[in-house]
Amino acid sequence: MSFFDTFFPYTCVLCGGHARKILCDECLSAVKPYSGKRCLKCSRPLPGEDNVFCTQCLKGVAFEKGFSLFLYEEIREIVYSLKYRNMPHVVHLLSSFSKEIRESKIFNGVSFLIPVPMHSKRIRKRGYNQAGLIARELSSIFHIPVIYDVLIKQKDTPPQAGLNYKQRLDNLKGAFSVKNTEKIEGKTVVLVDDVYTTGTTINQCALLLRRKGAYPRFFTLSIASPSIFP
Repeated sequence: MSFFDTFFPYTCVLCGGHARKILCDECLSAVKPYSGKRCLKCSRPLPGEDNVFCTQCLKGVAFEKGFSLFLYEEIREIVYSLKYRNMPHVVHLLSSFSKEIRESKIFNGVSFLIPVPMHSKRIRKRGYNQAGLIARELSSIFHIPVIYDVLIKQKDTPPQAGLNYKQRLDNLKGAFSVKNTEKIEGKTVVLVDDVYTTGTTINQCALLLRRKGAYPRFFTLSIASPSIFP
């Protein structure tokens, strides 16, 4: 075994070079949480200095607030590796940014983390639910329990990629259900997912949880700029 294999056991997700962890030191230094102006409700990047909320949040959303760590466009390869290249260890990247996540205060007063569920058919195909892995990593950092038996994906829906907001909404009709509601009644919970695109999935899940007496928020690894979706 070579020196590099011993002390740099990983392959950098972005450049393919030797790495101590998920990314090599050079790529890790280049990956930065979004630090620009955000919507006060969903944390989406906002154009202009005068805006406070994005147009979607002005129309009304079911969640109390949300936070996304990165811009999706800047970590697209990382998300793709997590979802489609069988690299579940990518979620450990979150530990390098625990300070920034903590400063968002999104987990203050939270009782449970709830990963956005996948249908069992999809989990069998992929081998894991990436939202569940992200939630477990957050749980290990912030010591908040994850619950898997409340929000259920009961309908195997086609992928949301490439659909506009209305098409995504139609696609999700009847997709989710809520069970064991006594666990979440009166509790603040955080929905966890990999990407916040149009917000349709998060908002639908938040709506179901709110109807059962919970106070939902959300955390996603990344958020898409409005310009990249239909």
